[in-house]
Amino acid sequence: DEQVASLLFARVKASQGVVEKIEAKIATQQRPVPLCTLELQKRASRWLRLAPDATMEVADKLYQNALISYPRTETEIFKPGLDLKDLIDRQRRDPRFASFAGDLLDQPSQDPRAFCSPRAGRRDDEAHPPIHPMGDGSTLSDPRQKAVFELVTRHFLACCAKDGMGRQTLVDADVGGEKFEARGLIIDQRGWLDIYRWERWSGTQLPLLVEGQSLDIAKAKLELVAGRTQPPSLLTETDLLSKMDKHGIGTDATMADHIKTVLTREYATRANDPPHVLKPTPLGRALVDAYDAMGERLNRPELRAAAEADFTSIANGKKSKDVVIAETLKTMRRCFDVVQRDVKKLDDAMRRRFGGMQQDGPAPIAIAGFAGCTCGDCGCDMQLFTRNDRPSLRCEMCETWWPLPDRQGVRIAPRAG
Repeated sequence: DEQVASLLFARVKASQGVVEKIEAKIATQQRPVPLCTLELQKRASRWLRLAPDATMEVADKLYQNALISYPRTETEIFKPGLDLKDLIDRQRRDPRFASFAGDLLDQPSQDPRAFCSPRAGRRDDEAHPPIHPMGDGSTLSDPRQKAVFELVTRHFLACCAKDGMGRQTLVDADVGGEKFEARGLIIDQRGWLDIYRWERWSGTQLPLLVEGQSLDIAKAKLELVAGRTQPPSLLTETDLLSKMDKHGIGTDATMADHIKTVLTREYATRANDPPHVLKPTPLGRALVDAYDAMGERLNRPELRAAAEADFTSIANGKKSKDVVIAETLKTMRRCFDVVQRDVKKLDDAMRRRFGGMQQDGPAPIAIAGFAGCTCGDCGCDMQLFTRNDRPSLRCEMCETWWPLPDRQGVRIAPRAG
Protein backbone atom coordinates (compact mmCIF):
# COMPACT_ATOMS: atom_id res chain seq x y z
CA ASP A 1 0.00 0.00 0.00
CA GLU A 2 1.87 3.04 -1.27
CA GLN A 3 0.00 5.51 0.94
CA VAL A 4 0.72 3.59 4.15
CA ALA A 5 4.34 3.02 3.12
CA SER A 6 4.77 6.76 2.47
CA LEU A 7 3.37 7.64 5.92
CA LEU A 8 5.72 5.17 7.62
CA PHE A 9 8.63 6.48 5.57
CA ALA A 10 7.89 10.07 6.58
CA ARG A 11 7.61 9.10 10.27
CA VAL A 12 10.93 7.26 10.21
CA LYS A 13 12.64 10.10 8.37
CA ALA A 14 11.54 12.61 11.01
CA SER A 15 12.46 10.44 14.01
CA GLN A 16 15.56 9.86 16.09
CA GLY A 17 16.85 6.27 16.16
CA VAL A 18 17.95 4.31 19.22
CA VAL A 19 20.19 1.22 19.38
CA GLU A 20 18.15 -1.28 21.39
CA LYS A 21 20.33 -4.39 21.40
CA ILE A 22 23.81 -5.47 20.37
CA GLU A 23 24.71 -9.15 20.26
CA ALA A 24 28.13 -10.55 19.36
CA LYS A 25 28.68 -14.20 18.51
CA ILE A 26 31.14 -16.50 16.81
CA ALA A 27 30.48 -17.09 13.10
CA THR A 28 31.55 -20.28 11.35
CA GLN A 29 31.72 -21.11 7.65
CA GLN A 30 31.82 -24.90 7.54
CA ARG A 31 34.06 -26.69 5.06
CA PRO A 32 32.22 -28.89 2.52
CA VAL A 33 31.65 -32.60 3.00
CA PRO A 34 33.48 -35.01 0.65
CA LEU A 35 32.36 -34.99 -2.99
CA CYS A 36 29.75 -37.39 -4.37
CA THR A 37 28.60 -37.62 -7.99
CA LEU A 38 25.48 -35.52 -7.49
CA GLU A 39 27.43 -32.66 -5.93
CA LEU A 40 30.08 -32.86 -8.65
CA GLN A 41 27.38 -32.46 -11.30
CA LYS A 42 25.69 -29.59 -9.47
CA ARG A 43 28.89 -27.69 -8.78
CA ALA A 44 30.27 -28.20 -12.29
CA SER A 45 27.00 -26.91 -13.73
CA ARG A 46 26.99 -23.85 -11.46
CA TRP A 47 30.66 -22.86 -11.65
CA LEU A 48 32.12 -24.50 -14.76
CA ARG A 49 28.99 -24.18 -16.94
CA LEU A 50 29.19 -27.89 -17.81
CA ALA A 51 26.04 -29.94 -18.36
CA PRO A 52 25.71 -32.96 -16.04
CA ASP A 53 26.21 -35.48 -18.84
CA ALA A 54 29.28 -33.58 -20.09
CA THR A 55 30.67 -33.49 -16.54
CA MET A 56 30.38 -37.26 -16.23
CA GLU A 57 31.99 -37.79 -19.64
CA VAL A 58 35.00 -35.69 -18.58
CA ALA A 59 35.17 -37.29 -15.12
CA ASP A 60 35.18 -40.77 -16.68
CA LYS A 61 38.19 -39.80 -18.82
CA LEU A 62 40.05 -38.47 -15.78
CA TYR A 63 39.32 -41.72 -13.95
CA GLN A 64 40.54 -43.81 -16.88
CA ASN A 65 43.79 -41.83 -16.79
CA ALA A 66 44.15 -42.51 -13.04
CA LEU A 67 43.87 -38.82 -12.16
CA ILE A 68 40.74 -39.05 -9.99
CA SER A 69 38.94 -41.83 -8.13
CA TYR A 70 35.81 -43.56 -9.46
CA PRO A 71 33.41 -40.70 -10.26
CA ARG A 72 30.10 -42.54 -9.82
CA THR A 73 29.56 -42.73 -6.10
CA GLU A 74 26.96 -41.69 -3.56
CA THR A 75 29.43 -41.68 -0.66
CA GLU A 76 30.30 -38.53 1.31
CA ILE A 77 32.42 -40.20 4.00
CA PHE A 78 36.15 -40.98 3.93
CA LYS A 79 36.58 -44.32 5.67
CA PRO A 80 39.57 -45.05 7.96
CA GLY A 81 42.47 -46.59 6.08
CA LEU A 82 42.59 -44.09 3.21
CA ASP A 83 45.83 -42.12 3.49
CA LEU A 84 44.52 -38.59 2.98
CA LYS A 85 47.87 -36.94 3.67
CA ASP A 86 49.50 -38.95 0.91
CA LEU A 87 46.80 -37.78 -1.51
CA ILE A 88 47.42 -34.19 -0.40
CA ASP A 89 51.17 -34.62 -0.87
CA ARG A 90 50.66 -35.60 -4.53
CA GLN A 91 49.38 -32.08 -5.24
CA ARG A 92 52.57 -30.33 -4.12
CA ARG A 93 53.87 -30.40 -7.71
CA ASP A 94 50.90 -28.45 -9.09
CA PRO A 95 51.46 -24.69 -8.68
CA ARG A 96 47.70 -24.15 -8.28
CA PHE A 97 47.60 -26.20 -5.08
CA ALA A 98 51.22 -26.49 -3.90
CA SER A 99 51.18 -23.73 -1.27
CA PHE A 100 47.87 -24.75 0.29
CA ALA A 101 48.75 -28.46 0.26
CA GLY A 102 52.11 -27.68 1.85
CA ASP A 103 50.47 -25.73 4.68
CA LEU A 104 48.04 -28.58 5.37
CA LEU A 105 50.91 -31.01 5.81
CA ASP A 106 53.65 -28.82 7.30
CA GLN A 107 51.91 -26.48 9.76
CA PRO A 108 51.47 -27.56 13.41
CA SER A 109 48.01 -28.84 14.30
CA GLN A 110 46.99 -25.69 16.20
CA ASP A 111 47.71 -23.49 13.18
CA PRO A 112 44.54 -22.38 11.31
CA ARG A 113 46.14 -23.56 8.04
CA ALA A 114 46.90 -27.08 9.27
CA PHE A 115 45.26 -30.36 8.25
CA CYS A 116 41.87 -31.20 9.75
CA SER A 117 40.04 -34.52 9.34
CA PRO A 118 37.16 -34.17 6.86
CA ARG A 119 33.68 -34.08 8.30
CA ALA A 120 31.26 -36.81 7.24
CA GLY A 121 28.25 -36.28 5.00
CA ARG A 122 25.01 -38.24 5.20
CA ARG A 123 25.43 -40.40 2.07
CA ASP A 124 27.24 -43.72 1.94
CA ASP A 125 26.73 -46.35 -0.76
CA GLU A 126 29.19 -48.73 0.94
CA ALA A 127 30.86 -49.27 -2.45
CA HIS A 128 33.19 -46.45 -3.49
CA PRO A 129 34.92 -43.60 -1.62
CA PRO A 130 34.09 -39.95 -2.29
CA ILE A 131 35.57 -38.46 -5.44
CA HIS A 132 39.12 -37.26 -4.86
CA PRO A 133 42.31 -36.61 -6.85
CA MET A 134 44.67 -39.54 -7.38
CA GLY A 135 47.44 -38.06 -9.50
CA ASP A 136 49.11 -34.90 -10.74
CA GLY A 137 46.90 -32.93 -13.14
CA SER A 138 49.32 -30.06 -13.76
CA THR A 139 50.08 -31.25 -17.31
CA LEU A 140 46.45 -31.52 -18.48
CA SER A 141 45.84 -29.55 -21.67
CA ASP A 142 42.16 -30.23 -22.41
CA PRO A 143 40.24 -27.23 -20.93
CA ARG A 144 37.30 -29.27 -19.66
CA GLN A 145 39.45 -31.98 -18.09
CA LYS A 146 41.63 -29.33 -16.50
CA ALA A 147 38.58 -27.53 -15.06
CA VAL A 148 36.92 -30.67 -13.65
CA PHE A 149 40.19 -31.90 -12.15
CA GLU A 150 40.69 -28.50 -10.52
CA LEU A 151 37.17 -28.62 -9.05
CA VAL A 152 37.70 -32.14 -7.67
CA THR A 153 41.10 -31.25 -6.21
CA ARG A 154 40.10 -27.92 -4.66
CA HIS A 155 37.06 -29.59 -3.13
CA PHE A 156 39.18 -32.39 -1.66
CA LEU A 157 41.74 -29.97 -0.21
CA ALA A 158 38.92 -27.85 1.21
CA CYS A 159 37.53 -30.94 2.97
CA CYS A 160 40.91 -31.43 4.67
CA ALA A 161 41.18 -27.80 5.84
CA LYS A 162 39.72 -26.04 8.86
CA ASP A 163 36.46 -24.11 8.95
CA GLY A 164 36.34 -20.40 8.31
CA MET A 165 35.98 -18.48 11.59
CA GLY A 166 34.82 -14.95 12.31
CA ARG A 167 32.86 -12.68 14.62
CA GLN A 168 29.31 -11.56 13.84
CA THR A 169 27.61 -8.54 15.35
CA LEU A 170 23.79 -8.30 15.38
CA VAL A 171 22.31 -4.85 16.01
CA ASP A 172 18.61 -4.07 16.61
CA ALA A 173 17.40 -0.47 16.47
CA ASP A 174 14.11 1.40 16.83
CA VAL A 175 13.36 4.37 14.59
CA GLY A 176 9.98 6.02 14.97
CA GLY A 177 8.38 2.84 16.26
CA GLU A 178 9.71 0.76 13.36
CA LYS A 179 12.24 -2.01 13.99
CA PHE A 180 15.47 -2.22 12.01
CA GLU A 181 18.41 -4.59 12.15
CA ALA A 182 21.98 -4.66 10.89
CA ARG A 183 24.49 -7.50 10.56
CA GLY A 184 28.24 -7.08 10.66
CA LEU A 185 31.01 -9.62 10.09
CA ILE A 186 34.74 -9.67 10.75
CA ILE A 187 36.59 -12.72 9.32
CA ASP A 188 39.48 -13.91 11.49
CA GLN A 189 40.36 -17.22 9.79
CA ARG A 190 39.49 -18.08 6.19
CA GLY A 191 40.48 -21.74 6.41
CA TRP A 192 39.18 -23.77 3.47
CA LEU A 193 37.97 -20.64 1.66
CA ASP A 194 41.58 -19.88 0.67
CA ILE A 195 41.55 -22.85 -1.74
CA TYR A 196 37.89 -22.96 -2.77
CA ARG A 197 37.94 -20.01 -5.12
CA TRP A 198 34.28 -20.26 -6.14
CA GLU A 199 32.89 -19.73 -2.65
CA ARG A 200 32.60 -16.32 -1.02
CA TRP A 201 32.21 -15.29 2.60
CA SER A 202 31.93 -11.60 3.27
CA GLY A 203 29.96 -9.12 5.30
CA THR A 204 29.64 -5.50 6.33
CA GLN A 205 31.91 -4.06 8.98
CA LEU A 206 29.76 -1.98 11.33
CA PRO A 207 30.93 1.12 13.20
CA LEU A 208 31.41 0.90 16.96
CA LEU A 209 27.97 1.05 18.57
CA VAL A 210 26.63 0.75 22.13
CA GLU A 211 23.18 -0.06 23.45
CA GLY A 212 21.09 3.05 24.07
CA GLN A 213 23.08 5.09 21.56
CA SER A 214 21.11 7.64 19.50
CA LEU A 215 21.22 7.46 15.71
CA ASP A 216 21.00 10.63 13.62
CA ILE A 217 18.56 9.54 10.93
CA ALA A 218 18.80 12.90 9.15
CA LYS A 219 22.31 11.91 8.02
CA ALA A 220 21.32 8.41 6.94
CA LYS A 221 20.42 7.34 3.43
CA LEU A 222 16.71 6.49 3.37
CA GLU A 223 14.82 5.19 0.36
CA LEU A 224 11.20 4.34 -0.36
CA VAL A 225 11.42 1.79 -3.17
CA ALA A 226 8.60 0.57 -5.41
CA GLY A 227 8.66 -3.03 -6.58
CA ARG A 228 6.55 -5.78 -8.07
CA THR A 229 6.26 -9.51 -7.63
CA GLN A 230 8.12 -11.68 -10.11
CA PRO A 231 7.24 -15.13 -11.44
CA PRO A 232 9.47 -17.94 -10.21
CA SER A 233 12.61 -18.42 -12.23
CA LEU A 234 13.06 -21.31 -14.62
CA LEU A 235 15.01 -24.26 -13.23
CA THR A 236 18.71 -24.51 -13.85
CA GLU A 237 20.27 -27.95 -14.26
CA THR A 238 21.59 -27.57 -10.71
CA ASP A 239 18.05 -26.91 -9.45
CA LEU A 240 16.70 -29.90 -11.35
CA LEU A 241 19.37 -32.22 -9.96
CA SER A 242 18.47 -31.07 -6.44
CA LYS A 243 14.77 -31.71 -7.03
CA MET A 244 15.43 -35.14 -8.54
CA ASP A 245 17.49 -35.99 -5.46
CA LYS A 246 14.73 -34.71 -3.15
CA HIS A 247 12.03 -36.76 -4.89
CA GLY A 248 14.14 -39.90 -5.22
CA ILE A 249 14.36 -39.94 -9.02
CA GLY A 250 17.44 -41.66 -10.40
CA THR A 251 20.79 -42.30 -8.78
CA ASP A 252 23.86 -40.10 -8.75
CA ALA A 253 25.07 -41.98 -11.82
CA THR A 254 21.81 -41.82 -13.83
CA MET A 255 20.39 -38.34 -13.14
CA ALA A 256 22.46 -36.78 -15.90
CA ASP A 257 21.10 -39.35 -18.37
CA HIS A 258 17.51 -38.48 -17.39
CA ILE A 259 18.12 -34.80 -18.13
CA LYS A 260 19.81 -35.66 -21.41
CA THR A 261 16.78 -37.78 -22.42
CA VAL A 262 14.39 -34.88 -21.75
CA LEU A 263 16.53 -32.61 -23.92
CA THR A 264 16.99 -35.20 -26.68
CA ARG A 265 13.23 -35.73 -26.93
CA GLU A 266 12.78 -31.93 -27.07
CA TYR A 267 10.49 -31.72 -24.05
CA ALA A 268 12.77 -28.87 -22.93
CA THR A 269 15.65 -26.86 -24.33
CA ARG A 270 18.83 -25.59 -22.69
CA ALA A 271 18.87 -21.81 -22.78
CA ASN A 272 22.09 -19.87 -23.32
CA ASP A 273 21.05 -16.70 -21.52
CA PRO A 274 21.09 -17.26 -18.62
CA PRO A 275 23.24 -20.36 -19.18
CA HIS A 276 22.08 -23.85 -18.26
CA VAL A 277 18.48 -22.83 -17.66
CA LEU A 278 15.99 -25.44 -18.84
CA LYS A 279 13.01 -24.04 -20.72
CA PRO A 280 10.05 -26.34 -21.41
CA THR A 281 8.96 -26.54 -25.05
CA PRO A 282 5.36 -26.51 -26.31
CA LEU A 283 5.75 -30.26 -26.87
CA GLY A 284 6.79 -30.84 -23.26
CA ARG A 285 4.01 -28.64 -21.93
CA ALA A 286 1.42 -30.37 -24.10
CA LEU A 287 2.49 -33.73 -22.71
CA VAL A 288 2.16 -32.43 -19.14
CA ASP A 289 -1.25 -30.89 -19.92
CA ALA A 290 -2.48 -34.18 -21.38
CA TYR A 291 -1.30 -36.29 -18.44
CA ASP A 292 -2.88 -33.85 -15.98
CA ALA A 293 -6.17 -34.05 -17.91
CA MET A 294 -6.04 -37.84 -17.91
CA GLY A 295 -5.73 -37.90 -14.14
CA GLU A 296 -2.93 -40.47 -13.95
CA ARG A 297 -0.30 -37.84 -13.06
CA LEU A 298 2.30 -39.59 -15.21
CA ASN A 299 4.26 -36.34 -15.29
CA ARG A 300 4.59 -36.27 -11.50
CA PRO A 301 7.69 -37.63 -9.70
CA GLU A 302 5.86 -40.12 -7.47
CA LEU A 303 5.59 -42.91 -10.05
CA ARG A 304 9.30 -42.89 -10.88
CA ALA A 305 10.27 -42.45 -7.22
CA ALA A 306 8.23 -45.52 -6.27
CA ALA A 307 10.04 -47.55 -8.92
CA GLU A 308 13.44 -46.37 -7.66
CA ALA A 309 12.42 -47.29 -4.09
CA ASP A 310 11.44 -50.76 -5.29
CA PHE A 311 14.85 -51.21 -6.96
CA THR A 312 16.51 -50.32 -3.66
CA SER A 313 14.24 -52.77 -1.83
CA ILE A 314 15.35 -55.56 -4.19
CA ALA A 315 19.00 -54.66 -3.63
CA ASN A 316 18.73 -54.78 0.17
CA GLY A 317 16.58 -57.92 0.17
CA LYS A 318 13.32 -56.38 1.43
CA LYS A 319 11.40 -57.28 -1.77
CA SER A 320 11.80 -59.98 -4.36
CA LYS A 321 12.31 -59.18 -8.03
CA ASP A 322 9.19 -61.16 -9.02
CA VAL A 323 6.97 -59.19 -6.63
CA VAL A 324 8.29 -55.86 -7.91
CA ILE A 325 7.84 -56.89 -11.55
CA ALA A 326 4.24 -58.02 -10.89
CA GLU A 327 3.37 -54.76 -9.08
CA THR A 328 5.04 -52.64 -11.76
CA LEU A 329 3.24 -54.42 -14.61
CA LYS A 330 -0.07 -53.88 -12.84
CA THR A 331 0.61 -50.15 -12.43
CA MET A 332 1.88 -49.73 -15.99
CA ARG A 333 -1.12 -51.62 -17.40
CA ARG A 334 -3.49 -49.26 -15.59
CA CYS A 335 -1.60 -46.23 -16.93
CA PHE A 336 -1.58 -47.66 -20.45
CA ASP A 337 -5.34 -48.28 -20.37
CA VAL A 338 -6.02 -44.71 -19.19
CA VAL A 339 -3.81 -43.17 -21.86
CA GLN A 340 -5.32 -45.35 -24.58
CA ARG A 341 -8.83 -44.43 -23.45
CA ASP A 342 -8.11 -40.69 -23.20
CA VAL A 343 -5.72 -40.29 -26.13
CA LYS A 344 -7.98 -37.51 -27.50
CA LYS A 345 -6.89 -35.38 -24.55
CA LEU A 346 -3.33 -35.58 -25.87
CA ASP A 347 -4.55 -34.40 -29.29
CA ASP A 348 -6.41 -31.50 -27.65
CA ALA A 349 -3.36 -30.51 -25.61
CA MET A 350 -1.18 -30.50 -28.72
CA ARG A 351 -3.64 -28.28 -30.58
CA ARG A 352 -3.77 -25.78 -27.72
CA ARG A 353 -0.01 -25.60 -27.33
CA PHE A 354 0.73 -25.37 -31.04
CA GLY A 355 -1.88 -22.76 -31.84
CA GLY A 356 -4.66 -24.92 -33.32
CA MET A 357 -8.32 -25.12 -32.31
CA GLN A 358 -10.66 -27.94 -33.33
CA GLN A 359 -8.51 -29.02 -36.22
CA ASP A 360 -4.80 -29.10 -36.92
CA GLY A 361 -3.58 -25.60 -36.21
CA PRO A 362 -2.17 -23.38 -38.93
CA ALA A 363 1.48 -22.43 -38.94
CA PRO A 364 2.41 -19.22 -37.14
CA ILE A 365 1.86 -16.11 -39.21
CA ALA A 366 3.86 -12.93 -39.44
CA ILE A 367 2.86 -9.31 -40.05
CA ALA A 368 4.98 -7.62 -42.69
CA GLY A 369 7.70 -5.75 -40.83
CA PHE A 370 6.90 -7.52 -37.53
CA ALA A 371 10.17 -7.82 -35.59
CA GLY A 372 8.85 -9.58 -32.50
CA CYS A 373 8.06 -8.28 -29.03
CA THR A 374 8.26 -9.32 -25.40
CA CYS A 375 5.52 -10.05 -22.89
CA GLY A 376 4.74 -7.20 -20.53
CA ASP A 377 4.12 -9.63 -17.66
CA CYS A 378 7.18 -11.88 -17.73
CA GLY A 379 9.47 -10.38 -20.38
CA CYS A 380 9.67 -13.50 -22.54
CA ASP A 381 9.32 -13.68 -26.33
CA MET A 382 5.87 -13.59 -27.92
CA GLN A 383 4.83 -15.23 -31.18
CA LEU A 384 2.13 -14.32 -33.64
CA PHE A 385 -0.63 -16.88 -34.30
CA THR A 386 -4.03 -17.03 -35.89
CA ARG A 387 -6.76 -17.76 -33.36
CA ASN A 388 -10.42 -17.87 -34.38
CA ASP A 389 -9.41 -16.31 -37.70
CA ARG A 390 -7.94 -13.37 -35.84
CA PRO A 391 -4.23 -12.57 -35.37
CA SER A 392 -3.12 -12.88 -31.76
CA LEU A 393 0.13 -12.72 -29.84
CA ARG A 394 0.97 -15.57 -27.46
CA CYS A 395 3.57 -15.46 -24.68
CA GLU A 396 5.85 -18.49 -24.76
CA MET A 397 6.30 -18.42 -20.98
CA CYS A 398 3.02 -17.48 -19.27
CA GLU A 399 1.00 -18.56 -22.34
CA THR A 400 -1.28 -15.53 -22.34
CA TRP A 401 -3.10 -14.77 -25.61
CA TRP A 402 -3.43 -11.14 -26.71
CA PRO A 403 -5.80 -10.58 -29.66
CA LEU A 404 -4.63 -7.89 -32.07
CA PRO A 405 -6.97 -5.17 -33.36
CA ASP A 406 -8.50 -6.19 -36.68
CA ARG A 407 -7.82 -2.90 -38.42
CA GLN A 408 -8.40 -2.31 -42.09
CA GLY A 409 -5.19 -2.14 -44.04
CA VAL A 410 -3.13 -4.44 -41.77
CA ARG A 411 -1.68 -7.11 -44.05
CA ILE A 412 -1.28 -10.64 -42.65
CA ALA A 413 0.97 -13.06 -44.52
CA PRO A 414 2.03 -16.67 -43.83
CA ARG A 415 5.53 -17.07 -42.43
CA ALA A 416 8.00 -17.91 -45.19
CA GLY A 417 8.81 -21.62 -45.28
